[in-house]
Amino acid sequence: MKKTDWIFAGMMLCSACVADTEIFNFGTPGMPVTSLKDERLQKALDQKPDLTVLLVGTNDMINSASLTSLPGFEENYNRVVRRLLDSGSRVIPVTLPPCNEALLFKRHQPEKFGSMSPNARIVEANRIIRSAAEKNKLPLVDFYAEVRKQGTAGKDSLLRNPDNRGGVDGVHPTPTGYRRLAEMVFQAIRTNKINARRIVCLGDSITYGISVNGAGTAEGDTYPGQLLLLLNESPK
Repeated sequence: MKKTDWIFAGMMLCSACVADTEIFNFGTPGMPVTSLKDERLQKALDQKPDLTVLLVGTNDMINSASLTSLPGFEENYNRVVRRLLDSGSRVIPVTLPPCNEALLFKRHQPEKFGSMSPNARIVEANRIIRSAAEKNKLPLVDFYAEVRKQGTAGKDSLLRNPDNRGGVDGVHPTPTGYRRLAEMVFQAIRTNKINARRIVCLGDSITYGISVNGAGTAEGDTYPGQLLLLLNESPK
C-alpha cells in the first residue's frame, strides 16, 4: 500500500462521533492546494459533508519544496471552494497563521523565496482566502489575526517554538493554539447557525495535528478533536 493510500485509509477510520455529529480529519502533512484535487478532494467529498472547514495554503506559501505562485494559488483555491460548494457542503475558510521566519529558515532555503518573505506571501494568500469568502458569502475564521496577536515567538505564542517547549518549529500550533482554532471554528458554526452533522476538516499538517496527541484523527489535541468536544459540550 502506498503511503498516501495509508494516510487516506487512516482518515476514513479516524473520524469521531458524538451524539449526531461526526468529524473527519482530512489533513495531509505537506500538502499544497495544488495537490488538493481529483482523488484527494473526492475522498473528502465521499464523506458527504454538511460542512467543510478549509485550512490550506501554508505549504504553497512557505514550504520551499512546494512553493506556488500567487496566481496559481488563487486559481486552485477558488476551484476547491467551488467544488465543495457544488457538492452541497457549507464551507468555512480559515486564514493561514503567520510563521516564525527565523525558525522556518533553519529547515527551509531562504533564497527560494526571492524578494517576497514567507510572511509577506502568507499575507497575500490570506487576501485571496478573504476574497473567496466574500465572493461566496462564506463565514471566515481569521486564525492569522489570532496568532499574530500572541506573536510567533515566546512562551505565550500559539505556535510551537523553543520557549514553549515546541522545538524548532515556528509553523505549527501548540495544543493551546489548536484549542483556540477549534473555539473560533465553533463560534463561526454557532454564529452562522450552521446545522452540520457531518463535518470534514480539510487541509495540511495543521489540520492533521502534527506533534500533538491524536494526530491524524478527530480526537485528542488536534483542532478537529477539540472542535468535536466543543460541539458535544454545547446544548443541542
